[in-house]
Amino acid sequence: MHDLKMKVRNKAKVEGSIAETYIMEEISNFCSMYFEADIQTCRTQPPRNDDKGESVCSDRLSIFNHPGRAFGRSSTRMLDDRELCAAEIYILLNYAKLECYVEQFDSELIQRNPHLTDYEVEKEREKSLALWLRKRVEQGLITDERVRQIAYDPSKIAQNYPGFIMIVYRFHTKDYGQSKSTMNSGICVKGSTYNESEYDYYGIVEEILQLQYPGQDNHIFLFKCHWFDLNSIRNDTTHGIVELKHKSKLNAYEPFILATQAQ
Repeated sequence: MHDLKMKVRNKAKVEGSIAETYIMEEISNFCSMYFEADIQTCRTQPPRNDDKGESVCSDRLSIFNHPGRAFGRSSTRMLDDRELCAAEIYILLNYAKLECYVEQFDSELIQRNPHLTDYEVEKEREKSLALWLRKRVEQGLITDERVRQIAYDPSKIAQNYPGFIMIVYRFHTKDYGQSKSTMNSGICVKGSTYNESEYDYYGIVEEILQLQYPGQDNHIFLFKCHWFDLNSIRNDTTHGIVELKHKSKLNAYEPFILATQAQ
């Protein structure tokens, strides 16, 4: 009904106005089919949350060829040592091409300490994997130049953005979205990241960070999130409703996820 009302230009002849506007729209749409592909029309315009597609470069690791784009005015801030370590190990453990090196690290660790539990192996992996991988690169045991690029620490200087668009999702940071009429800072990560836990994690996006690795255009987008305690989450599968306590907090320092993992 609203669309029909917007077509009325002459209130004395309502039906004629609607018919005339409808005919003009049909003519315009028909003519637009013969325009060049690079000419944007109502029929060919991209969707509101268009991420401009995935940039593909065969010379870079696939983790650097991520879909999505940040938007808004960026700011620069320094990551502290704890943040940098958490971000680096999360990236290494969630990049599929490095799984063989992670398995090799675990094998060497278990050979030296055969009585380690799975939990202890996981903690040692988070603590020492990055240094182990870097040493193997420096010793020449890893010759793949693309793997060498991700073996070194990213820069401590990170770009901080207020929003990010990926495929059909639009994310805002908590602070940026406070003045908005809709909330786009909520986030969900399905299942496990790199361990056997299959819980779904729910949280709030606090920061959207762009980390720069050695090499041209070798950057990765990470979301820094406040995660809710898993014990405070109740999932009503019948009605598709998730209830949680907003004051709860996950009892672990794992604030980062890859932007491509967000839902």
